[in-house]
Amino acid sequence: AELFHRAGMPVHTSLVFGYPQETPETIERTFDVCIQAGIYPSSGYLLPQPGTVMYDYARQNGFIPDEEAYLLALGDRQDLRLNLTKMSDAEFSAHVLQGAKRCSEALGLGLSDETLIKTQFYRAPKKPATGSVGA
Repeated sequence: AELFHRAGMPVHTSLVFGYPQETPETIERTFDVCIQAGIYPSSGYLLPQPGTVMYDYARQNGFIPDEEAYLLALGDRQDLRLNLTKMSDAEFSAHVLQGAKRCSEALGLGLSDETLIKTQFYRAPKKPATGSVGA
């Protein structure tokens, strides 16, 4: 990321939170890496899709008791629909929002609480060109 930043090239990443092994510590460390790399991530929650290993896991472990209801309510990955972690929904989403807020503040972005997760991706403002053309 540092090389891309120095070259003036944009750097983006996307994060998915909510795998069964997710903990408050893994969420914090993930945002630490983003802060260190100077990247504000597009973040979302795990949304298992039919035909994937995580969907099979969720069905087999009782996270999706009514398959039809789950599929009809899928929605967007930026809305917590299914929590496979050991945390409560409130605790889980609070840790993700806290990490996103910490990242926004560390990078000086000033994102509102409502846009911390709802941003598709953050584009840093273009820096003004140095020097003059044709001078």
